[in-house]
Amino acid sequence: MRLIRRHLIEQTLDVLAYCLMPNHYHLLVQCKTQDVSGAMMRLSVAYTKAMNRRYNRVGALFQGQFQSIGVESDEYLYHLTRYIHLNPVKAGIVAHPKDWEFSSYLDERSCG
Repeated sequence: MRLIRRHLIEQTLDVLAYCLMPNHYHLLVQCKTQDVSGAMMRLSVAYTKAMNRRYNRVGALFQGQFQSIGVESDEYLYHLTRYIHLNPVKAGIVAHPKDWEFSSYLDERSCG
């Protein structure tokens, strides 16, 4: 989350919902600028460097580019928020989204 704040929130995006999974992450964001691709690239590079240093490894962590989907309705916004927060439940990691500490579920109860 520290890297997300540094590379995304301060300049480029407002994070509305998130879920950090062991092998991927989901961010629901509202854009402040047009440089979302650049910000996501900076985040990915910073995270990869941090993990490679921590675990004494080299190379990429993620396969492919990030996906960006526009939200055109409140109904779809609600759907995405639920999808994001239910990710650890569907993966069998926890029984309820409130049990996963690496998400915004507890901050977003009205949307979860």
